[in-house]
Amino acid sequence: MTQLKLMTMGWVFLFILLSNCLFSQSSPIPVFTAGNFGSSAWRIPALAVAGDTLIALADARRNGNGDLPNNIDIIARTSTDGGVSWSEPVVVADFGESGASDPAIVYHQNSGQVVCLFASHKGLFQSTPSDRIRIQMSRSNNGGRFWSVPQDISAQIYQEGWHAAWVASGTIHMTPTGRLMAAIGVRETAAATISNFMIYSDDQGTHWQTAPGRACIGGDEAKMMTLRDGKVLMLIRSRGQRKAVYSNDQGLTWTAPQDVPALVEPAVNGDLIRHCYPSIKGRNSEGPLLFSIASHPSERRNMTVFVSYDEGLSWNQERIVFSGASAYSALAVLSDGSIGILYENGEKNQYDLVFERFFLSGGEK
Repeated sequence: MTQLKLMTMGWVFLFILLSNCLFSQSSPIPVFTAGNFGSSAWRIPALAVAGDTLIALADARRNGNGDLPNNIDIIARTSTDGGVSWSEPVVVADFGESGASDPAIVYHQNSGQVVCLFASHKGLFQSTPSDRIRIQMSRSNNGGRFWSVPQDISAQIYQEGWHAAWVASGTIHMTPTGRLMAAIGVRETAAATISNFMIYSDDQGTHWQTAPGRACIGGDEAKMMTLRDGKVLMLIRSRGQRKAVYSNDQGLTWTAPQDVPALVEPAVNGDLIRHCYPSIKGRNSEGPLLFSIASHPSERRNMTVFVSYDEGLSWNQERIVFSGASAYSALAVLSDGSIGILYENGEKNQYDLVFERFFLSGGEK
């Protein structure tokens, strides 16, 4: 039998194994708890892996749960033991009473830097073309232990006449070519309607551009993924069911939005990543898509991780992480192939941010 046939049979066996197994789940570990580190409330998780270091970011909402323009700082903690223990908090952004919020992060393997985009100063519905929400960027060169002074990149992203724009918190997508891509929500006019566009960087986050194609009108926070056939998938927050749009030309144009019946949601931010697991020869290979969401038609509860083995055409495996009150979430794949989720857990407060780990194939915790 040829080596190619042996490898093919190996992948078929692995696919069957992964498709039929249950998740192996660790116990929840609190990372950001209401009242800790001088903050009355915590919200908005972001998660990334840099080598063997796990990096968690969140909003420290100092005086309560309110969004911008309230007093909010962005705080980071790191873990080098798979999320069992966490470092002391490190400030990513603190603009005093003006506020910083909604971190989105990615580890760029080519540069070794962690890139963080976030919003600051104005609130979404108070923002105007002359006094707008600012889009900021900060970097870390040492796995999230220290962060650069934030840089205002609003002028690179805003288009003429836009009233507000912000990057959806959670994960920034890095394509196989190293391009960074993120979905933004935009108030194009004075109305409350939110449209979705894509921003991208081809120089490891130094400069950003906005792709011209409008992905959706009446959308909200969204996540993106490059599919194996080169298309770009955007999953968009929408009450009742997640919406999907596709681009064949890197965001120049998009298909009409369509409901994803399996991804039931009450209108809440989720996260979308690709799982990479070791191949039978020890190399990394592209795996299934993972999507996390508080999956309930009307309430923010029932935190669930969905798995798709056919590039998002169907979501044929799922695991309820926590059935109680829950909201935003962020995903990352750890160096051992396990999946980490940092999510807003409302069991005791609204909210505590807790971390859990999973193995798709029933591996060791």
